[in-house]
Amino acid sequence: MVATYGTPNVTVATDGSGNFGTISEAISQIPVNRNDPYVVLIKAGTYNEAIYIGQNKSNLVLIGEGYQDTLLTAYGIHFFRECDIYGTVDFKFGFAHVVFQNCNIYLRKRSNSGNLLVITAQGRGKVNDTNGIVLHNCTVKADKDLEPYLNQTKAFLGRPWYNCSQTIVMESFLDKLIDPKGWLESDDKKALSTLNYIEYANRGPGANTKGRVQWPGYHIAKNSEEVKPYTVENFINGTIWLPSSGIPFVPGLIG
Repeated sequence: MVATYGTPNVTVATDGSGNFGTISEAISQIPVNRNDPYVVLIKAGTYNEAIYIGQNKSNLVLIGEGYQDTLLTAYGIHFFRECDIYGTVDFKFGFAHVVFQNCNIYLRKRSNSGNLLVITAQGRGKVNDTNGIVLHNCTVKADKDLEPYLNQTKAFLGRPWYNCSQTIVMESFLDKLIDPKGWLESDDKKALSTLNYIEYANRGPGANTKGRVQWPGYHIAKNSEEVKPYTVENFINGTIWLPSSGIPFVPGLIG
C-alpha cells in the first residue's frame, strides 16, 4: 500500500517516532479540500480514540502497518461510504451498528504462512442486542499482492467473534476468491446456532450460494422485506442524521 502512494505525508506513532502521537491529531492538521491523496502512515500500536473525518478532508488515505483487526467499530453507530478497506483476518470487527455502503474491500496476502482470510468478526453477545455489520453494495475482491496466490487461499465473508454474531451481506459484488462455503466456523459450536448471517441479492462469481454453510443461524433472504431492517434508514437511522453531514447515501435497497 505504501508503495502504491509513495512517501507518506505524515506518520502517526505511539512511541514518539512519528509526526503525531494520535490519529485524531494528524487528521486535524490535514489540509482541506485536497485534489491529491494525503497519506497518513499509522505505525503498529494501540490507538484508543474516537476519530472524526469531516467531509472536507478529501482524498485522505490511512495506511496501517498491520492488516489483521484493521477496523474496530467498537460501539455506537457508524457509516462508511466509498472507502477502500484492506485486510487479512477479522479486519472488520466490533459490537457497533455499522453499515459499509459502496465500499471496496480488498483482501491481502498474509505476511506469515497462513492461507485463511476472513473479512468480518462480529459479536453481539446477546440475542436481544440489535448491533451488527452490514455490507451493502460493496465490492469484495483480492488485492494485487494476493492475486498470484488465490489457488492457495481460502477467503470467507466472516466468522462469529462471540455468540449471537450478526452480519448481513446484501447487493454486493463478491469475486471468485470467496470460498463456496462463504462463512468460517468458530471453535464454539454454540455460536453457530445463535448467529444471524444473511446474504441477499449478491452478484459475482463468489456469490453463488449453492455450497454455503448449513448452520441454523445462516440463511439466504428470498425477498427485500427480509433485509429492509438492515438498510441505512432502518439499521442506523441514517435518514435522521446523515443528511446534515453532506455524505451521500442510499437509504434503502438499490434493487
